Amino acid sequence: MLTIKEYKSAENYFNCFSDLLQSMISCPKFILARVHGKVVGGGIGLISACDYVIASLTSEVRLSELAIGIGPFVISPAVAKRIGNSAFKSLTINYDWHTANWALSKSLFDEICKTRSELDEAINQLAQKMTLGNSEAIVEMKKIFWNDSEQIFVQLKERAHLSAKLLLSEFTQNHLKKYLK
Repeated sequence: MLTIKEYKSAENYFNCFSDLLQSMISCPKFILARVHGKVVGGGIGLISACDYVIASLTSEVRLSELAIGIGPFVISPAVAKRIGNSAFKSLTINYDWHTANWALSKSLFDEICKTRSELDEAINQLAQKMTLGNSEAIVEMKKIFWNDSEQIFVQLKERAHLSAKLLLSEFTQNHLKKYLK
């Protein structure tokens, strides 16, 4: 992000992420996520846009955007929809690492597994089940899951502009430089 020096580049950077989230939400197939490590920032947005998330017990999550001078604006519609506004506020304001059990209790994760082999088995079993479903029914269920997607898509774009502006602020640029030292 430090290499971005002009607004158009910053806007493009965040719009690309917004487009990715929009594509995931609009995808006519269920998206299954396998989490087996630390998830930070935009990664939380990605798993929030997934339809089912299975994680290892050792996984942790963190929204650290405020620490560097921006906020999790682009991902906020997807994250808040998945975990609720209260949990989203907590995750944003307290940008310490949160455990897999915390993420499960807030519905960021749908399941957690103790071992990597259990995680692999759970993913494989669910993926097999998912292939048996009627594709028309899946499309309709995704519409129900994301019934407010048009509003979310507008928010994604609006917040990409806000993120671009804040990324180029003196405050954020100075904080980002500290991470390189």
